[in-house]
Amino acid sequence: LAKAYRSGDQTGIVSGTTTSIQFNAESYDPGANFDSATNYRFTSSLGGYYAVNVQVVIQAIAANARSIISLYRNGDEISVSEDRAVTTEDHWTKLSDVVQITSGSYLDVAFTHTHGANRDILGGEKYTYFSVNFVAGL
Repeated sequence: LAKAYRSGDQTGIVSGTTTSIQFNAESYDPGANFDSATNYRFTSSLGGYYAVNVQVVIQAIAANARSIISLYRNGDEISVSEDRAVTTEDHWTKLSDVVQITSGSYLDVAFTHTHGANRDILGGEKYTYFSVNFVAGL
């Protein structure tokens, strides 16, 4: 059980390049499973099924540009959510999934956009976050 978020904007996200999101603050993490200082990832202390929710807000992305969130388990991409902006605006992209992980496995998140120029990810607990909640044991 943990929720981490991006405190302050993550600047200079290069168009077309997959970039790890630095979730550098925590809303809650009673089991100390989230590393918000170094690897920016959730490491499970209990194997099971976990509900994962991610939201990323990219600033002023162009109409028709794509926003892509990728969820990784132990370095392997296991879930993707892709969206297109309708107009030039700050754009919200969300990913929700239930994933199986073993004790000691980790989850992390990366983001890609196709704006054509560098963009910033909007920081703040209500904008860019990563939550992981235990659902059931293996």
